[in-house]
Amino acid sequence: MFIPKSGKLGMYETYPNQTVMYYDFGYATPDYHYIWFNGDTPGRHIQLITVDHIPSNVLVFDVSPSEEMDIATSKIKEPNDPAEAFCIQRGNLYNNGICTFPGGSSCDAWDFMRGDCILVGKRR
Repeated sequence: MFIPKSGKLGMYETYPNQTVMYYDFGYATPDYHYIWFNGDTPGRHIQLITVDHIPSNVLVFDVSPSEEMDIATSKIKEPNDPAEAFCIQRGNLYNNGICTFPGGSSCDAWDFMRGDCILVGKRR
């Protein structure tokens, strides 16, 4: 996504069940940036990107259920730790309280669940 001006970067995500979550990405400068998304919930997802709480970009995409998704989901045991579940459900790796993202960055799983450390990076 392209961030047009410097400011506090945030995102509102509406899930298929109409649950809305807000994620605070911290301060961002104008440029192309990326975030990771794991389409683990079938249905329509809407993400509203904001800079200083002013709408900037909207992403709308549909996630289709698949047989592979059903098989994989049926084999996964739900963790007792909510932060671990949050980390894994978004396609990240969890190990000893640390959530590791696909790009190799990591942070404390509880901080990630609270929205205190979300992976934001620049395109190379």
